Amino acid sequence: KEEISSFEEPTNTVAQTEPITEHQTPETFDAASTYQMSCFACHGTGAAGAPLLGEVEVWEEILAKGMDVVMANVINGLNAMPARGLCVSCSDDDLKSLVDYMVNQ
Repeated sequence: KEEISSFEEPTNTVAQTEPITEHQTPETFDAASTYQMSCFACHGTGAAGAPLLGEVEVWEEILAKGMDVVMANVINGLNAMPARGLCVSCSDDDLKSLVDYMVNQ
């Protein structure tokens, strides 16, 4: 049986980094690139009946239900669309920006 004869205090070897945030700030949120990463697979191809960018009549029909309903569907998922549209790092405000982006293209 060996005894510990000395003990060295551990040193902090983790590099100092910027704090990790859950989502981008409104000033830095990039709806276009987030759309490409999280939404395009369906909303860019029409997969599973997702409304496409530029389908004005379809988006008008969706928006006629009210933004509260639209956002509840985005946040909770609807039909084949998963909750938050697979953007797990997006805040609710980020998701609203994505909806605005898709509607206004």
